[in-house]
Amino acid sequence: MVLLLNIEYFGDEVTIIFDEIEILFSGCSKVNIITDPQDRKIPIRSLISTQLPYYMQDFEVTDFSTESATVVYLGGEKLPEPVEKFNLFKCKILMPPLNVEICCSSINIEER
Repeated sequence: MVLLLNIEYFGDEVTIIFDEIEILFSGCSKVNIITDPQDRKIPIRSLISTQLPYYMQDFEVTDFSTESATVVYLGGEKLPEPVEKFNLFKCKILMPPLNVEICCSSINIEER
């Protein structure tokens, strides 16, 4: 059973707690949460933990490299873009009725 999905620091960190496990995703560049509108008819805030409908069913992690897409302007002039490669993790998490996709630079898993 998933007890918490928390996004902090403008999406830089995502925490998921389920059963006795806490997963912290850091350095997040993408956080995508998809659910059916039917899931939001009753505000989740009003539910107690035993009423939460989320159960971790699948957790897939792949690694990939990407380049920075930074555009820098100085005095109206566009400067050459610095090309920097980043090694990231792409995490796909299935916890119906939610599907979550996170791209991050680190993942920390701890028992609570």
